[in-house]
Amino acid sequence: GQATGFYDTARALEAIDWNVILLLLFMMTIVAIMLPTGGFQRLALRIGEISHGRPYLLLVLIGTAVTVISLLLDNVTTVVIFGPLVVLIAHSIGKSPVPILLTIALLSDTGGIATLVGDPPNIMIGSAAGIDFNTFVLRMGGVVFVAWVAVLIAMRFSFRQDLAEPGNEARFESE
Repeated sequence: GQATGFYDTARALEAIDWNVILLLLFMMTIVAIMLPTGGFQRLALRIGEISHGRPYLLLVLIGTAVTVISLLLDNVTTVVIFGPLVVLIAHSIGKSPVPILLTIALLSDTGGIATLVGDPPNIMIGSAAGIDFNTFVLRMGGVVFVAWVAVLIAMRFSFRQDLAEPGNEARFESE
């Protein structure tokens, strides 16, 4: 753009939405601080324990946790954190991780659209339109709840054979 005269350096710097840049910077900082604590691993292991090898219950519980965490953390970060944990838990109960991985991908995106901080485009929209956090949540909350239910029902029907039979009841131990 600069070579063709479409914009100059000053206009390019003006176009940067620093709200998004700072949000992502601080989000990654928070996650970098939280990961070594093992909190996400403990949560995933606890969910594995509660499910007792029942794949659909595991899918619902992990999907719900990912949705809730995506309300406050960036949705991509949430999937990166939970992806490997889902694979370990699914293999420990003898089930394919594919249904749960698809669910967390969809539900992290679903949870991310409910708040200003859940997805970078939301903060751009909110800052440009002057929408505050609570107003955004009130407008998006109902839609997100309906989408959350729809994703869980769709996964139940799409993977009914994988989710019908109970897996092995694995013993999950936190380190």
